[in-house]
Amino acid sequence: AAAWRAGPRDRQGTALDLSDRPSLCMDVRGDCAVIGSSDHALYEVNFRKGKRTRKLYSRAHGHAEWVNAVRYLPDGRVLSAGLDSKLFLWHASAVRATELKGHTHSVSAIEIGAGGSLACSCSYDKTVRLWDVSGPTGRECETLRGHKAPVMEVAFGDGSLISGSRDGALLSWDVQRAKLRRAEGAAHQGHITALCLAEEGETLVLSGGQDGCLRVWDPRLQGCLFERFHHRKAGGAGAVGAIRRAADGTVLTMGADMRICASDPRMSFERVSTIATHEDFIYSMELAGDLVVSGSGDGKLMVHDFRKGSLLYELGGNQNAV
Repeated sequence: AAAWRAGPRDRQGTALDLSDRPSLCMDVRGDCAVIGSSDHALYEVNFRKGKRTRKLYSRAHGHAEWVNAVRYLPDGRVLSAGLDSKLFLWHASAVRATELKGHTHSVSAIEIGAGGSLACSCSYDKTVRLWDVSGPTGRECETLRGHKAPVMEVAFGDGSLISGSRDGALLSWDVQRAKLRRAEGAAHQGHITALCLAEEGETLVLSGGQDGCLRVWDPRLQGCLFERFHHRKAGGAGAVGAIRRAADGTVLTMGADMRICASDPRMSFERVSTIATHEDFIYSMELAGDLVVSGSGDGKLMVHDFRKGSLLYELGGNQNAV
């Protein structure tokens, strides 16, 4: 924790030239990261050693379009998804993959279940699909149908799956029975842009939308428990781009209004602090203890103490949106 607060000695970092095309997604496991690119490939790097270890693309295996979602499995295999409607399950060390067939349009998001044996994906084909990835090749388990518009976001927990679509609909699914539990047809005005389960095994669902609103739901009950317009200002709404939950339950949201807001569930999710340091749109956000790491369109990566709302340091090195 002390090292994170102090920051790296070299604030510019080590540049790895992976591609001449934009990188679109990333996941981290141990000392390695896997990055999906708009050049249709994935790149695995060891960031401790500062070098590329694998390029996940070949004539026999790989995407034919932008790779816009990627996740590590616990055993080191990689699941990737692209605008070509394809999912690939990559070997842990070789440049070899199995195509998981099912979706008929671009895949929007993928998530891995807590045990690592089940994955889910959502797509512009208006479906959510469950995949058994416990074996070396993987297979489709279920296709969940119920959305009337492209499905943009999923949140996947222990027996719970929540999906949100471009028409603002929020659907809750029973994973064990592969059946719809409850549907909120107009959970948000405009697209649903972020989802988060309050905690593994709990029932509360957090959703964010183009309307700049954070809403809290209990899928067992009809209607919204709380709504907080943390990312609305006089000039209009800033879409909620991500929702993260700290260990003590504090909820962090980032918005297109260039702000990060912290909400306390013990105070009915009222805002307790606001970070307004960024001068461009915020594109990414992750938590590390009491710290929030966020990247923006001007290439800046900032580290804040979200409890104090104070900027600890800023990292350079990126020329474009982080």
